[in-house]
Amino acid sequence: MLSKIKIILFIGSFLATLLFPGLVLAASNVIYITPQNTTVNQGANFSVEVRIDPNSSINAVQAYVNYNSSIIQYDSLSLGAFTLCAQQSGGGGQVQISCSTTSSVNTDSLIATINFTALSGGSSGLNLSNYNAVNSSTATYTNPSAQNGSVTVNEPTPTTSTSSPASPPAPTSTYTTRYSYNYPIPSKTISNTVAPQSTPPAIPLKINSLNLHFYFSNGEIIISCNQNVSGVLKFGINPKNLSNLINGSSNSSTETFKLNPSNLTPGTKYYYQFTLNGPNGSNYTSPIKSFQTKGLNVSLLVLGSNDKNVSNLKVFIDNSKSYIATNNKGVLYLTNISPGIHTIAYKINNKTYFNSFYVQNLVMNYGNGYQTAKPQNLAVILSSYQQKHASNLWIWITIAIIVLLAIATYILSKVIKIKKLVNIFESHKDLKIMAPKI
Repeated sequence: MLSKIKIILFIGSFLATLLFPGLVLAASNVIYITPQNTTVNQGANFSVEVRIDPNSSINAVQAYVNYNSSIIQYDSLSLGAFTLCAQQSGGGGQVQISCSTTSSVNTDSLIATINFTALSGGSSGLNLSNYNAVNSSTATYTNPSAQNGSVTVNEPTPTTSTSSPASPPAPTSTYTTRYSYNYPIPSKTISNTVAPQSTPPAIPLKINSLNLHFYFSNGEIIISCNQNVSGVLKFGINPKNLSNLINGSSNSSTETFKLNPSNLTPGTKYYYQFTLNGPNGSNYTSPIKSFQTKGLNVSLLVLGSNDKNVSNLKVFIDNSKSYIATNNKGVLYLTNISPGIHTIAYKINNKTYFNSFYVQNLVMNYGNGYQTAKPQNLAVILSSYQQKHASNLWIWITIAIIVLLAIATYILSKVIKIKKLVNIFESHKDLKIMAPKI
């Protein structure tokens, strides 16, 4: 009977694969794109889902979807099971999703639905990066695998049309003037050739000043030049892939690039490069530079498995090469930190342990581009540290008990000796000590 069921399940899976090639059965503990392979026509709108099939209970997930922005265009996204988002943005070749939920998720669930528009013919990968999930009970990474997707855009079929052949170009006009007098003279031809106009030389562009003003998720770059210019700014989190593009706001000697919250994430380092075009073909391309958006402030309480504060502990945040230490109350004060999942590493007996914590995006926007964010109070439990700490504590307690017993034994022996001496004196009260007379 069991073998028959296995055969039926195998045949059903095989037929599902044949009938629905876009259907992908995800393995356990995997973040995946579905449908895995999509084919659309140029100009069409289409959607793909980012899903997770966890192998344990989770309450936070993060995934970036990378695509070819010259083939498809990001339009929007809608959330699934994880509705508390520190980050949900897209454009310029990447969609960034970092969300959590107040409850736990332990079955195959939707992370987000991403809507695109097909721009031009070709193929684009839908490749996952920076993906992970957090176990809701242990607050540790589950380290899922990834299953990427792709989209193929079909170009429209060219149409042929019959039309009358084009008229041949008109011959170049040449004016001929014949001078006639009483005696014949040879003919003279005068052409309408015009002397070329000389172009004034281009004046080299000079950058007089460069000012950057950045907040949590908006900002601007202001460039002052010696001539009127128009410019283009490219930027991104990878200096080798500046995938975001912004056009300047004016054609004057001061060029301004404004960046808005849909392009930036708090507490993140970005790289940028701008190109300026001036009169008579003059231009200037800057070297690749960087700027840092303002980050969030977090107070992180570090606890052990017995919910006791862990004080004076050296930890490393997000693979940093420099450590910070908890104070005597077990608190870490973190500044300029980005929203999303972060790691905290610590060492015990030369062995490194890891935990994670989640920072929400609590940036509030007001008029005139003003932004503010409330400080966050979070806690993380370092179970491995506390277990080691507890065993060491029992060793010291045992040593202290042994020392106290030794001291007590010594004191007791002295008391016994003194008591024996007292008894001897009590039993010889009639003895008189005769001292010699002088």
